[in-house]
Amino acid sequence: MPSSPEQQRCTQATPSPGDDMPLAAFFAQFASFSFNKNQSSNKNFSRLIKTLKCSPEDSPGKRVLREGFNDALVQEFNTRFGTDGNNISNWQNLCHVPSGKSSFEKFI
Repeated sequence: MPSSPEQQRCTQATPSPGDDMPLAAFFAQFASFSFNKNQSSNKNFSRLIKTLKCSPEDSPGKRVLREGFNDALVQEFNTRFGTDGNNISNWQNLCHVPSGKSSFEKFI
C-alpha cells in the first residue's frame, strides 16, 4: 500500500474500461492520462510520468509504475506474437514474412 502522497499519486489507478490489449488497458487505468496508440509505448509512458508528476527515477511510485508498464509490454508482445519460439507462424507474424515455409526460409 503506497504510503507517501507521491506513491499514492503515481500508483493510483481506476479499473480498466475493457480494452483487450495489455498496453492500452495499463494506460487506461489512469483517468488523467490519454493513451495515444500512434505514439511509441515509451513515449506514452514518459507522458504518463509527467501527467502524474512522479518523482525522479528512484522513487518507489515510479518503480511501481515501471513494473506495471514492463508487465504490460511483455503481455502485449506475447498477445501479438505468441510465446512459442519454435512456432514458425509466430516468427512470420513478428517479421511480416509471407506465408509458406519456403518463403520464410529464404527470408532467414
